[in-house]
Amino acid sequence: MQGETFAYSNDQGEGCEPRCPQCGSTRVRSRNRALSRNVVALFATGPLLVLAFAFESCIFGLLWFVAAVLLVFALSVSVCIATVGRHRCRDCACRFLPGREVERVPFPWFSYGLNVALLIALCAAGPMAMRWWGNWSRVSDMMADTSGIFTAGFLVWVTLAYQIAVYKGLGGRLRSRFVWLALFIWPGIVLGSLVFYTSTPSARAEALLSRARLAALPDSATGIRVYEWSSPFSGEEFLRFAADANDIEAFLRQSPALQGQQAERFSPERMRLPTSGNPEKDWESQAAGHEIYFPHRATPDWYKQKITGPARRYIVQPERYQYPGHVLVDDEEHVVYVYLIFS
Repeated sequence: MQGETFAYSNDQGEGCEPRCPQCGSTRVRSRNRALSRNVVALFATGPLLVLAFAFESCIFGLLWFVAAVLLVFALSVSVCIATVGRHRCRDCACRFLPGREVERVPFPWFSYGLNVALLIALCAAGPMAMRWWGNWSRVSDMMADTSGIFTAGFLVWVTLAYQIAVYKGLGGRLRSRFVWLALFIWPGIVLGSLVFYTSTPSARAEALLSRARLAALPDSATGIRVYEWSSPFSGEEFLRFAADANDIEAFLRQSPALQGQQAERFSPERMRLPTSGNPEKDWESQAAGHEIYFPHRATPDWYKQKITGPARRYIVQPERYQYPGHVLVDDEEHVVYVYLIFS
């Protein structure tokens, strides 16, 4: 680091009391202090988080959860300091490594921090932004958001182990900052990009279709939209895509979950209409052959609920989904809608 003086104590081992090699002072700040403080703060946050939720204080519970997440990320920094950091003399501010005879380059903290930032952006912030942008009027999928945060945290620890091993092995020989940057950030770029790709609408759509035992997205598919919300015990999944009419027919033929089914058809003579709020009027509509539904608040704006033209509906219920969903084909606009529900 710039502006710092680095020295090395050669007359004592790691097990001896640290002594500053520049002024001889024993008033030395240990590199393990940051780790011990971080661990204490992390363990103190746990009971406070439990108490916040126990007293049904959602705001404070959320604040403590955010604090706990930040402390977990900070723990990787304090572990790194304890592993590769230096002692610091309180009298002359000299930084040194006790018992080290071979000079090492300073730990590349900038490259380490850039790798952490890449993982957070690609695994957590980026996917959250994509989900929000595509479904800004809906409640965020908290399970997916939490999973992204924990994925980023896990990969931070995985890459930290790699970075410390590289520094221990090459810290005494490698001097190029550019090489250190490349060595430290490639895991974040590769691993983060893989996670980010699985969060794109097309990848999420393919995963949803696979779970429902439906065919893959047609090559002509456009306007792909996906919205999912879930809790530990329930959730819903919505998908929309437009495609060429022939490709839609091939999609239906190649979907194992739809084989042998007779489609339920809609038309101007048999529509699917939202409730009017008047029971007598709704009964008259049902008597005329129309289907009445109550608008579902969790349904995204782009998902078709009201049907007034030619359309077909198929029932689909994948394994581990307790309730049947459906595949709806709008034959007028050549758009496919998929709805899945579990509870």
